[in-house]
Amino acid sequence: MGVYQIFALLAAVLPARVFSASGTVFERAASKRGYSALLAAGALVAAFTSYVLLFDRAVVEVHPASVLAGLPLHFVNAITKEIVHASRADELLVLALAEAFALGAFLFHQGALSRRARRMTIGFVVAVLGTVALTTPATDSGDPYFYVGLATLGAHAYTPPGTPFGGDLHAINVIWGTPMFASSYGPVWIAVSALLVAPLGTLAAKLFAFKLLGFASVLGCAYLARRLGASRTVVAGIACNPALYLAYVAGAHNDLFGVDLILAAMLACRRSVVLAFVLTLAASLVKPTLAPVAVVAFAAVPALRLRAALAVLLALAVSAVYALDGGLLWHALVATAGAFAHPMSPLDTVFRAALVVVALASTGWTVLTGRVRSQTAWAPPAFGGVALPSYSIWGLPLALMSTPVAAVYLVTLPVLSFFQCTALPVTGTLDVAGDAFVLATIFVVAYRLRPRR
Repeated sequence: MGVYQIFALLAAVLPARVFSASGTVFERAASKRGYSALLAAGALVAAFTSYVLLFDRAVVEVHPASVLAGLPLHFVNAITKEIVHASRADELLVLALAEAFALGAFLFHQGALSRRARRMTIGFVVAVLGTVALTTPATDSGDPYFYVGLATLGAHAYTPPGTPFGGDLHAINVIWGTPMFASSYGPVWIAVSALLVAPLGTLAAKLFAFKLLGFASVLGCAYLARRLGASRTVVAGIACNPALYLAYVAGAHNDLFGVDLILAAMLACRRSVVLAFVLTLAASLVKPTLAPVAVVAFAAVPALRLRAALAVLLALAVSAVYALDGGLLWHALVATAGAFAHPMSPLDTVFRAALVVVALASTGWTVLTGRVRSQTAWAPPAFGGVALPSYSIWGLPLALMSTPVAAVYLVTLPVLSFFQCTALPVTGTLDVAGDAFVLATIFVVAYRLRPRR
């Protein structure tokens, strides 16, 4: 956890010029021949495929096939603190680093390709990463089963009954108890989930539907980023990012769906403030922790009073909706946080509190100035308590306001998400790698800030 926190705090206080590729090896890399981009794309595909296959094997080693019989998805149970073996964690670290290096190399070499070749290469990477993520039975948590249960309950998702599900859906109760956990998500997510799985009859089909929604969210994110004016490097960094396919397609987490609504609000704000507000509210009703991030959509509003009014109105509207159920959602949030909580050192607590302050200050800065400090893009996951890998994308709307920051943000996602994975033990190798990552970051920052002659 310390790796993410330190990196996020460092990024938040750095000047924008530190993130620029100007004058670095990355800028010179863009002039390399096109075959370098093709090699990097191949390495990216190979690293991601190897990571997914190894992770599936690691999960099965913890839960033998006889235990997993009949379950469409295999996962490590974070509630009971079951984690993969240490040797597998070290092997996965190597592949996560390879993913980040390959992604960075591809992004900074693709400029040497023709437009057609670039599109074909990106299409190839998207097709392979999407196929691998859709077909793997491994995921980092049992959340997809939770989504199916909540979608099946519909209006009763906040007060689950004491009777278990019938048929193959009974596996949900085996994983999440009877009654299962109450929903810690907003009504928009419950409604979307219910519509998504209602026509499907089997548990496997319902689970796969959430994977497809995650795949659509990745593609939608890349499309919206392009419409917002993101560079081709940033768009490719989204479309070809292994961390996104791992968390939101293989893992089927719902965070990217909510972030897409915020990006849509940012786009809509150029023409209709009302539509933008509706979309920010919808994102906040997917996950309440997205509400402070959604305020970034109002940065395009020129008048301070209107920006402030929209931010206050959003807070009031979200609070009102979540209060309509008599506080059931807030009780569910507390219960879920308690179930997944783990002891934190005083230093970790201080770091997390500092990140919360940075994230809130970033929201306030946007309201007051109409500008976005993109360097704080790594801070919003602090709103979620434990900065889980799937929370990392919460900062994307901030990062997109600066191309250099967005490029760094996307390239670091595979590594930083890896260090946040609760399915992995903290091994000596991971400790050393984490320290090395932090020291390397500090060295790069010092080099970029050195006095110029």
